[in-house]
Amino acid sequence: MSRLKAFSILLSLALAACAGSAPNNSVALKIDGMTCEPCAQTLEKKFMKEDTIEAVSVDWEEGTATLIQKQDQRIKDTTIEKIVDWSGYELVSINR
Repeated sequence: MSRLKAFSILLSLALAACAGSAPNNSVALKIDGMTCEPCAQTLEKKFMKEDTIEAVSVDWEEGTATLIQKQDQRIKDTTIEKIVDWSGYELVSINR
């Protein structure tokens, strides 16, 4: 993911937090098993193939990912689970 794209995702989340609530189109994931930047890039690429996803930010060191869904769309929990599992990692939690 480009630095500009990652920055824009973080900026939009920060602005939403300042407004008093997280954006209703974001999904926060906790993921175990990532050990390097290519791990994060693998997940980013797989999530970006989903029609419901607008942007993805994965932090392998923290073991977290943030998915930004397209307006009026929702990625299924089962789809998230499959993507993480098929990528070789363990999904710990999904927070909407």
